[in-house]
Amino acid sequence: MIKKIKEYQYVLLFITVGVVFVATILSRILFREELFVLDHWIDMGVHGILWVIALYYFRYFVVSDLRVNVTLFKSVINSFFMVFLLSLLYRYINQSNLNRWNADLYKNSIIFFMLVVSTGVAAGVFLKRRKRVVAVIGGGFSGRSVCRELLMSKILRLKIEGFFSDLMKETMHIYDGDEIKEDREKILGKIPWLGEEKCVPSEVARRDIDYLIIAKDLKMSSDLIRNINQLRRSDIRVYYMDEIFEIIGRRLPVLHMEEQYFYHIFREIEKKQNEFSLYRMGIRVFNIFSSLLALLILSPLFALTALIIVLESSGPVFFKQTRVGRYGEPFTLYKFRSMRVHDPKRFPKYSCKGDPRVTCFGKLIRKLRIDEIPQFINILRGEMNLIGPRAEWDVLVDKYEKDIPFYQQRHIIRPGITGWAQVNYHYGENGEDALYKLQYDLYYVKHRSFLLDFKIAIRTIGIMLGAKGQ
Repeated sequence: MIKKIKEYQYVLLFITVGVVFVATILSRILFREELFVLDHWIDMGVHGILWVIALYYFRYFVVSDLRVNVTLFKSVINSFFMVFLLSLLYRYINQSNLNRWNADLYKNSIIFFMLVVSTGVAAGVFLKRRKRVVAVIGGGFSGRSVCRELLMSKILRLKIEGFFSDLMKETMHIYDGDEIKEDREKILGKIPWLGEEKCVPSEVARRDIDYLIIAKDLKMSSDLIRNINQLRRSDIRVYYMDEIFEIIGRRLPVLHMEEQYFYHIFREIEKKQNEFSLYRMGIRVFNIFSSLLALLILSPLFALTALIIVLESSGPVFFKQTRVGRYGEPFTLYKFRSMRVHDPKRFPKYSCKGDPRVTCFGKLIRKLRIDEIPQFINILRGEMNLIGPRAEWDVLVDKYEKDIPFYQQRHIIRPGITGWAQVNYHYGENGEDALYKLQYDLYYVKHRSFLLDFKIAIRTIGIMLGAKGQ
């Protein structure tokens, strides 16, 4: 089940690389250009990189359904126009003219049609597979949450046969929303009760169940553990609920994890923090270099923004606030001021949509993320990274650490200007939002890598271009 998602995504990536290779050769044959010279390899490499970035940006690799549909066509069409325009720009920079621009048009048109056809074939192969049958052990809070994840996901071709539970012995109603906020007006599905936990071996065999998901609120009995181990020997795949949340939702289910298990995970992460890591060294060098470059390139915008802020409203250019950094160390965060100077006791801790404190220019720089530019200074000082959990106000952190389980674990790494939670969840306005964003933050802390950072960077660019900031 879990392998199927990655397997399909790798198939799509392999198709993209293969299509770019074939299309580049065909276009050079059509225009009677030499094959396998340095120019050919550079051209193929540039187009390959552009197509992969464009397809990821337009969510081609975010598998939402295993069939050719409108979403897939939109992704490929948008990628075609984006790559074609960028290839023209590259040609102009490289040659100082647009001669033979039609070669780029032919090449990208071939890639477009081959992608559509090959993706359709790949989807057809995956759809021929039998729909897998899954059962859940646990009918409480955790069981409902897992069933909701499975019902809301369009990635997996699964049929939820039912659930086993010693406590709940009736049909389980799954509502829209999440484990924090449920919409009781909308039912996603009704999951039947299959029997008590002692019935698991016999019912799994009788109903031809492929996967078992353990989602118990209470500890497993020795009999249940014994039965599950026997089923494993019978080639029944057994998953725990945290695996389902991580693969489907890309987040850690903090409300469902036992303390000992959770801290075991993060002890291993802390060990890695103290070891030499090519990733950590590379990211630090990249943070310093990119921050210096950004401040240099954006210096005219920096000065213009500061001038407009001073002219629009009285007060300082920069907004300064104490935030919590790595290992809970406080530091002063810098941003361009986007609000009028006000009495903090009269207003809530969070800003919200339509906040009267935000100036007209402040709305613009928030949407375009221009207000974040001074944080590059924090990066140079070693207080932040480009990517990481949001740097939170120390006043709110004190509250969250008391109310939200495992909240302090997000401070294992440096905070970032953007991050996994920022690109997957809207701007937080209350403690419930903070709890939900924490799940994404902890997923990033556990799985951070060059590839995940690349995905976050692409999504951040999409948010900026779409002016979706607050």
